[in-house]
Amino acid sequence: MSEKVFNKVLAANRGEIAVRIFRACYDLGIHTVAMYSKEDELSMFRTRADEAYLVGENKSPLGAYLDIPEIIDLAKRRGVDAIHPGYGFLSENADFARACEEAGITFIGPPSDVLGKMGDKLSAKQIAMECGVPVIPGCATPTEVEACMRMGLDFVKLFPAEVVGGVKMLKALGGPYGNMKFMPTGGISAQNAAEYLALPNVLCCGGSWMVPGKLLDAGDFDAIEALAREAAQIVKK
Repeated sequence: MSEKVFNKVLAANRGEIAVRIFRACYDLGIHTVAMYSKEDELSMFRTRADEAYLVGENKSPLGAYLDIPEIIDLAKRRGVDAIHPGYGFLSENADFARACEEAGITFIGPPSDVLGKMGDKLSAKQIAMECGVPVIPGCATPTEVEACMRMGLDFVKLFPAEVVGGVKMLKALGGPYGNMKFMPTGGISAQNAAEYLALPNVLCCGGSWMVPGKLLDAGDFDAIEALAREAAQIVKK
């Protein structure tokens, strides 16, 4: 299968997401186009593209990035041959992918028929289960836990754990749902991880405290490694 080469890529997104797209295109020698709302006209990301154009002038800041006809029209007028949606906004919108296909513009992502099936989280989980792919859906209430049990699941993510009751919530769920195991995520830290892991209905925890943004930005991977080792020790206790 031969690689498809693009001449001009439009980032249908904003901020740091758009900057990442522009950087990748720059490395590949691909011309870039930014689109921005009126509220973003002074934002840095629009200066990182080779071209930048205002969209949704009379729309809300959010609406400007969701206007499929205007985005497609901009791409056609500016000779764009591919659109990268980034994530969020229209990235999982099957109608947007289909509009790109119909305009002869490559949507950098899944085909519209795949997005139609997998863009909806509930539908995606059901398809995954039918294909034998393990899934760990997120739950925040007993009702959602029961729904997962009816789907034949015995392992779910409790999210956001600290917000919905944390350790006390998990202890309460342990009575009526004794066969269900949990992965609490959201608000887990070095200070409370051990308390979660000590619960009989908790198999593991999800957390990102060992990779704080400041250390990543500074490239301080020695400090990140030290935090990761500390996290591993919590698990081993």
